[in-house]
Amino acid sequence: MEDFLEFSIVHDMTGKGLSTSILQLLEKFELEKKFLVGQGYDGAASMSGQLYIREAVPHALYVNCASHSLNLAVGSSCKIVSIRNCIGTVSSLFSNNIFPSFIAKNKNTD
Repeated sequence: MEDFLEFSIVHDMTGKGLSTSILQLLEKFELEKKFLVGQGYDGAASMSGQLYIREAVPHALYVNCASHSLNLAVGSSCKIVSIRNCIGTVSSLFSNNIFPSFIAKNKNTD
């Protein structure tokens, strides 16, 4: 489960600075590091600071955020007209509830 804690002003945008801010927020909210099981980032160079968090909390696994990577890939590919049109068509099938209803009707009941 995830909960939003707060927006925080960060002055040091280096990996070490961001990591320090994250660890300070954990302390501020009295969150025990033993419950930190993972950390996921968008792959930006500044998040190389995850190494600093790993030093403080060795059991917190680092995972690159696949959703963000997919979003970047789709956003970049939408500069190609044919791909943008295809994604628009697929999006409209979902937003108009056509595709989910088609799947439900044709679902194999074996």
